[in-house]
Amino acid sequence: SWVVGYFRNEVQEFIEGREFTPGYDQFLLDNSVGVQLRPDSLEYIAQTFVDEKETAWYGEVSWRPMERLELTLGYRDYSFEVDNRSGFATPLFDTVFLGAPQDAIDVAFGENVGDDDGDLIKLNVALELLEDSLLYATYSEGYRNGGVNSVPACTPEQIDSGAQQLCALPDEVFIDPDRIENYELGFKGRLLDGRLSLSAALFHIDWQDLQVDSVTTLGSLPIIGNGSAAESRGLELQGNWLLGKSWEVAFTYAYTNAELTEDAPGLVGDLTALSGARLPGHAEHQGTFNVTWRSVVLEVMDLSINYGIVYSGEIYNVTGGDDDPLIDP
Repeated sequence: SWVVGYFRNEVQEFIEGREFTPGYDQFLLDNSVGVQLRPDSLEYIAQTFVDEKETAWYGEVSWRPMERLELTLGYRDYSFEVDNRSGFATPLFDTVFLGAPQDAIDVAFGENVGDDDGDLIKLNVALELLEDSLLYATYSEGYRNGGVNSVPACTPEQIDSGAQQLCALPDEVFIDPDRIENYELGFKGRLLDGRLSLSAALFHIDWQDLQVDSVTTLGSLPIIGNGSAAESRGLELQGNWLLGKSWEVAFTYAYTNAELTEDAPGLVGDLTALSGARLPGHAEHQGTFNVTWRSVVLEVMDLSINYGIVYSGEIYNVTGGDDDPLIDP
């Protein structure tokens, strides 16, 4: 069996953000700072025009050399390009301090362009052990689009000015794609004469050039940067067990150990995370347990009574959390 496909995605966006400081212009004039008021109190404005294109060819072939054995090979060839035109302005400063017209908005635009391409593969071996059970092993690759940040690149004059600037240094403009290599060994099937349905998987993920939120060196504007390398490994378990005619037990459990495998200098601004630091956004242990009793009342109404427990361990929103916080270089 086989499948072949083509994928294309185009996105065009206009994004605008404004910040206002009502009364600040009057405060400046009252303290003999500035030359005139700014009636709309527009202190900051950012505008971004985004044009993104992504295309891919993909295919997958499965072959059964034996009745219970299936081999699968998948391939994807992708490319993307991003054209990002963006700019900033500080209208209140221009009006109050520099004497610009009271409604003037002079946005200085810059353009960042980036593109990338690559390919991915998938390998799968599936073996039917019994009529209702399957053992499988999978190797697969994945990626997330890179691109460019919406902050204009710094000019040489801005870099050398020594004053506060709203721009991105050369290594802050482009966002590299992050890629993963995933290894998974799993089982799916029914046991105990079909009364127990079970799905279990062991996984190991190598993650390169992970994308993380960061800020520019000049102006501390929000951008996306690339970290170093990380890995995630763990176990996932899901089951459903029929205990007689009326009782049913459902359960899930997941263990995840995700951490940096290399130091990540400047992960956020000037801060560095060390190898072994736990990644944010996940719990190491989480699970659910549900017991359900079902019956028929007066032969006309279905009655179901359920008791459930949900557990989740601690989730950090900063790399390393309490055990290994970000540190100064």
